[in-house]
Amino acid sequence: MNDEIELARAYLSLGYVNIQQAKYEAAEMALEAGLQYIKKNNMAKEEIIYRTYSGELLLKTERASEAEQALYAAAGDGRKIAPESLVAARPLRHLAELYAGQGNYRKALQIANRAMVTMKKIDDSVEIGALQRIQAICHAHLDSPEKAREAFCKSIATLEECKARFELADSLAEAGGSELFGASQRTMYMCRAEEIYSICGVTDRANEMQRRIGALEIAPAAKTGCGALAEQSSDFPTKNDRMKEIVAHLHLLKESDIPILLIGETGTGKDHLAQYFHSISRPDGPFIPINCAAMPDTLIESELFGYHKGAFTGAEANRRGLFLAANGGVLLLDEIGELPVTLQAKLLDVLESKTIRPLGTTKVFPVDVIVIAATNRNLYEMVEEGTFRRDLFYRLAGITLELPLLRERKEDIPYLLEHFMRKFGLLNGNTRPESELLRQFVSFDWPGNIRQLENKVKQLSVLASMAKDGSIVELARSFFEKNRNDTTNSLFEQVEQFEKQLLVQALITAGGNKSEAARLLSIHESTFRAKMKRYELNAIAG
Repeated sequence: MNDEIELARAYLSLGYVNIQQAKYEAAEMALEAGLQYIKKNNMAKEEIIYRTYSGELLLKTERASEAEQALYAAAGDGRKIAPESLVAARPLRHLAELYAGQGNYRKALQIANRAMVTMKKIDDSVEIGALQRIQAICHAHLDSPEKAREAFCKSIATLEECKARFELADSLAEAGGSELFGASQRTMYMCRAEEIYSICGVTDRANEMQRRIGALEIAPAAKTGCGALAEQSSDFPTKNDRMKEIVAHLHLLKESDIPILLIGETGTGKDHLAQYFHSISRPDGPFIPINCAAMPDTLIESELFGYHKGAFTGAEANRRGLFLAANGGVLLLDEIGELPVTLQAKLLDVLESKTIRPLGTTKVFPVDVIVIAATNRNLYEMVEEGTFRRDLFYRLAGITLELPLLRERKEDIPYLLEHFMRKFGLLNGNTRPESELLRQFVSFDWPGNIRQLENKVKQLSVLASMAKDGSIVELARSFFEKNRNDTTNSLFEQVEQFEKQLLVQALITAGGNKSEAARLLSIHESTFRAKMKRYELNAIAG
């Protein structure tokens, strides 16, 4: 139709969606394409929106000074055109985020409060919920825990009501990472954030949530019949033929020191398999895991290879590094594809020479370490792209084991379910999972693999700990109902499901207290109790 004005707006919208989905390259291309039409047609308002989105993009890609400049320019121009409008106030929200990220919480809170006045006037629920999240973060760091908790709860409730999924996931993730809440409540927040990120296609954030959920301890591990996966000294419990082949290969390799490469999607159990190999190969030696993706490039070399006093500013004592710490045992290099190219050559040299030279010294130390590398990326493609060294790839890929997806080994789900239920205290003695619960877990596709299954059982244990009565099966059913295709439900059924989820979340947030849960949802307690009865939620109450 050759409508350049609408085309400009469409590119802005596309850029915004790509920012939310963490597709930053695509976002930048879309915004720049839109800018051409904006300038050509003198679209003042759209140019402010462009600067705001660009500032948000720069902020998310850690270009803080450029982001600050773009956002201040957008806020200034917005005030000239429409001082009490979204175009004037939204840049302020991102400036508040920027200063909060830099630790300048007083300035961030001041700007957030200023933006909130405008957002309330224009009744923009999405921006109000986002600003409440920023206020919560600031209050938490300014020693106002009650204000922080209240702001987090308000943010989540506001964003749930307006169904702003991206912002809701961010608020749930922030609340889940805050020590203002107990471990059980944090688990619930992060499980919900992980689900929303997965649905929205924000894979990196979903994977981050899975890792954080796994790191939270909500109940002591019960060392019962199944035991921990890493403690199986003679057999790896599996009924899957492919996994049996992998275990057989590991037994053949246990007397050698050849590097092993484990590949598979996030959550398929690469770390558990590495621990299992340690238990059958070098059980008396150390097992040292390191996540290459979680370590800043500036630190990973010193962490892996160690350093001597005076090697660089701040090196006030000798540090032996993880290779030497793993001497006589097994070193797991998880997310090996994220290792900087500059360190890949040094890793190759260590693998070939079996010696290590810490930073700041010419002294060489022998190391006896079995290296297991793990990745969910295609290293061969990275070699072709030049982002992974070919010689290191062939050194690691001599023994390559590809782990199947959980949906390809469903015969193992009953064992895994029982294992995690025992770990989180949902089973004791000789009790076994109910057949209906097994059916629910086996029928689900588990896109997040074993890690997602473990997180769901952990989430289930949180609900069960608050349940006075009621079946574990009933508590679990809501997990799988939420993943049914909404298009098969009537509008009435979808509204009921959403209302039920809000009631459950309010109860969890309020620790099972009905009065407090009703207050959080801004409804009368009698109404809340009536809805609980209608949805048969009386098991979850304090």
